[in-house]
Amino acid sequence: MFVRDNPRPMKTRSLFMLLALAALAGSTVSCQCSRKQQEHTEAPAEPTIVDQSFKLANGLDVNLLTGPCGESTTLVVLFDVGIDHDPPSRSGMAQLAGRILATTAGQGRAERTVEVGSDYILYSVVVSGDRILEEIDDVAAWMAQKQPMAADLNRERATLLEDLGKLQGNDAAQTAVAIAEEALRPSRGNGKRKGIATEVEAITADELQAYWQNQIKAGNAHLALAGKFDLEKTKGRIETSFAAVTAGSPPTLRNPGEATVRGTLVMGEAPTQVAIAIPAPDVKDPDYAPFLVQAARLLEKPAEARTWQVQFDPLRRPDLLLVTGPVGQAEQPEPAAGRMRSEIAKILAAPLTSADMAKAKERFQALLNPRDTRPETCAKDARAFAITRLRGNQLKLDAPALSKAIGETTQVQITEVAKLFDAKQSAAVCAGGAIR
Repeated sequence: MFVRDNPRPMKTRSLFMLLALAALAGSTVSCQCSRKQQEHTEAPAEPTIVDQSFKLANGLDVNLLTGPCGESTTLVVLFDVGIDHDPPSRSGMAQLAGRILATTAGQGRAERTVEVGSDYILYSVVVSGDRILEEIDDVAAWMAQKQPMAADLNRERATLLEDLGKLQGNDAAQTAVAIAEEALRPSRGNGKRKGIATEVEAITADELQAYWQNQIKAGNAHLALAGKFDLEKTKGRIETSFAAVTAGSPPTLRNPGEATVRGTLVMGEAPTQVAIAIPAPDVKDPDYAPFLVQAARLLEKPAEARTWQVQFDPLRRPDLLLVTGPVGQAEQPEPAAGRMRSEIAKILAAPLTSADMAKAKERFQALLNPRDTRPETCAKDARAFAITRLRGNQLKLDAPALSKAIGETTQVQITEVAKLFDAKQSAAVCAGGAIR
């Protein structure tokens, strides 16, 4: 008997084959998706700096910055008290306090660095991450105790008086800078940036302790940590260690200094060094951005050798730019200052270019981005990273607006700002030899 193939099974087999192919295709797509998802999941995340801020009940302001920032950790304490807050007739008190802070390290401990400015005392130390908890305890201890003792005062007073003696012509370069600073930006309350010898000599242990108990306290302090450390453990240690530290009292600002002196001053029996102090506009002044452009021009490495150097740090001393250099062997003091001014004027008179504005932004990037959290910035210099954060906060800069203003600087502004560097606006001091 002849029997034909059943058509239904043929259709069924075709259906099975289609389903199998579909399943296989689906499986292939699924595998591809899974691999992509897996690759995406396993791709290393971009390294970041964790940025956490908080404030204790006693007023201590804390900023913790941790992540891929090298193997060490920097601790920085910034006090809202400085030279402009010295007690009446006690010019040099902040300098003494800063010097004592620099000696608070125990034997075998990391060296402390202390800087004293017009409106701040800045303490910092760099240690390995596993030692940071001890450093936190140390800071809390000297902030809480009745520091310093009479022995501390006598020791540091002697070194401060020795340094003040150098400003009487024994060190021509330091003398020229000190007099130029005071001529253009006189210290508040008839004081001096480094102190006045007779007033330093008159400071008693009780006065220094009272100053410490009122000013070197949590309410006037900002603490920052930058580096590699355990965030939660460190935060807990800060809260515990500083719990007993009192808030202290807000610092009292001295009265404004007397009128400035401009032009050229010759001081001492044998002047060999020149310092020219140039006034920077206020950081909120529209001219501050073009001033930064001009400052960047002077700070740029010259194609030809110069006999003078430029000092300008807008975070530490935003109100003053200094130019220093020697009097030439064949020169008289005043012509030496005139030559330096002429060379500066030539640089500042160059037509403004977009490259000038770009270089200014690059030169002062820390000022323009104080809340930078890039790991590479922290790893390059964790100490500078932390200081930038604290000083940026203290100065209350509108960094984005300042950056924008630099990019919009005009030739008219550049020309106007250049006038600040001439003899009518700046103060040049030629110093050397005994000053009577």
